[in-house]
Amino acid sequence: MSDLAESAVQAALVDRLTKHDLGWRFLGPGDLPRQLDGVMLEEYVSEALIRLNPVIAERPERIEEVLPRLRATLLAVANDGLVAANEEMTAWLCGRKTIKFVDTDDYVPVRLIDFDDPRSNRLVVSTEVTFAPGHEERRYDLVLFVNGFPLVVGETKTPISKHTSWLNGANDIYNGYEVKTPAFFVPNVLSFATEGKDLRYGAVRQPGETWLPWSRTTDELLLPGMASVLRSAELLLAPEMVLDILRTYTLFSRRSSTQGGYVMKVIPRYPQVEAVDSIVERVRDTAKRQGLVWHHQGSGKTLLMAFAAAKLRQQLDLDAPTILVVLDRLDLIEQVQGEFASVGIPGLKVGETKDQLRRLLKEDARGVIVTTIFRFKDAGLLNDRPNIVVMVDEAHRTQEGRLGLDMREALPNAKFIGLTGTPISTDDRNTWATFGDPDDPDGVLNHYSVERSIADGATLPIHVETRLVDFHIDHDALDQAFAELAQAEGLDERETGIVAKRASRVDQIMKAPDRIAAVCADIVEHYRSKVAPLGLKAQVVAFDRELCVAYHDAITALLEPGEEATVVMTTAKGDPIEWDTWDRDRDAEAKLKDRFRDVDDPLKILIVTAKLLTGFDAPIEGVMYLDKPLR
Repeated sequence: MSDLAESAVQAALVDRLTKHDLGWRFLGPGDLPRQLDGVMLEEYVSEALIRLNPVIAERPERIEEVLPRLRATLLAVANDGLVAANEEMTAWLCGRKTIKFVDTDDYVPVRLIDFDDPRSNRLVVSTEVTFAPGHEERRYDLVLFVNGFPLVVGETKTPISKHTSWLNGANDIYNGYEVKTPAFFVPNVLSFATEGKDLRYGAVRQPGETWLPWSRTTDELLLPGMASVLRSAELLLAPEMVLDILRTYTLFSRRSSTQGGYVMKVIPRYPQVEAVDSIVERVRDTAKRQGLVWHHQGSGKTLLMAFAAAKLRQQLDLDAPTILVVLDRLDLIEQVQGEFASVGIPGLKVGETKDQLRRLLKEDARGVIVTTIFRFKDAGLLNDRPNIVVMVDEAHRTQEGRLGLDMREALPNAKFIGLTGTPISTDDRNTWATFGDPDDPDGVLNHYSVERSIADGATLPIHVETRLVDFHIDHDALDQAFAELAQAEGLDERETGIVAKRASRVDQIMKAPDRIAAVCADIVEHYRSKVAPLGLKAQVVAFDRELCVAYHDAITALLEPGEEATVVMTTAKGDPIEWDTWDRDRDAEAKLKDRFRDVDDPLKILIVTAKLLTGFDAPIEGVMYLDKPLR
């Protein structure tokens, strides 16, 4: 601790956790039953093993067959790395590990935590906890133990220094504690940092600058200060929330890059948790058939659906529901498959064709099925079971027409949950009418607004800069030249009108070679001066496929050695055969995305048509150059 102001922040947090009905009990560091090199409070771990496992209560000496396995998981961090060791320990903490004791014939699951009654666990908060394995020694400002496992680590900073913020604390954890003393973070659910003005949290090996706040979508946006910090603490650090994040909302996502594969731990944002709870409640409500989740674009709706599926599968009263995830693009299926598998939903099924989907539903398949809305075309009745939950991604796009009706006819008793970032209300399309319930506030089951998302730092604001290319049309000269051409060719009034109509099409103007050269020169100059120095990349959205190819050639000619641009588009019948090189299959497109996400890869600029924009809409922070007519 550096000063009294920092001590006051720490004391206020402990007071809120212990004296406001949150269930935590304070023990000073000297009162904890541990040695300085111990991660677990083994006395409390042993108590939990006896209390939660009848087979161990029957023969308490069986504890000695469990503890060595837990210790080995802690020690494995030296070879396996922190994320891998944390994933293994998470499986232990969630009761997914089994043991065949020496005097038994069968493997039995081992319970370490009571998730059904969180307050029945031994909940301890302590401060200034020292951990000294070997030559390293670190002291953690605040630690929350559940049944002897340090599930939360907090770092506090002084509120009175203008040079210090929560980010300093987050970086202390990320760059210092997790690197120098990783074993202590093997059981970690989350860490947080605060300077008494703002509180941010993150998962193991999550860089501090990406940590986010915790709140509630119905709360007012509070000004920075202790009131905001304590509100975040009571919401995030309640035992029920910590344990729910551990069991339901912890995801280990397999990712790939040009350097190879890696695993990243993901924990939820508060609007995701709120939306999942609302979805579960709506599914249980026998009087309601649908609900609309309106979360701003980029707020993680794919993960939200994965978390919702995991929680729905935990509800015994729902009798093993079928959870149908309906997408509007085939290229999203692999992404959804990966995310769902990493959240602990094995055996996910894909209805990639009409026949596959119909077979799965008619055969009463349970678990999670991923498909697209187009597979319901003229399907007829497929399954009338009531415990089918349909989660529709991008609910504003393709659900209001015939396809949406076909889907509801196929599953007449299902619950329909629509997820959208941009609901639509027009004469012929209305997302609220299709998925909303009139009894919900504003017709929405859960709403995470763009204003709150930007305030949280979960979404970056969009800055629009109009680029003025010095390319102009001399209308008088053009009219005179056209009149002379018509006279020279002997065109009558009707023929002149036809030619004028064709020549004045916007694509003809946009594809003028001089305009292409001017636009691409401006893009490259702006990218090199304003974007590349920040280590960012860019997308160019072109009017159509022909313009994509033309832009690629012009931009490539202007790039320096070691810089690349490429085109992402789907070709059509009659397109030049040389365009086939840009029409990639899913595997090739996935590798291209990995290259574009890699800041060190020479691929710097993607050129896409507006139709394919959504496939690459947020791979990294960067700049989008839009060159198409706006409606």
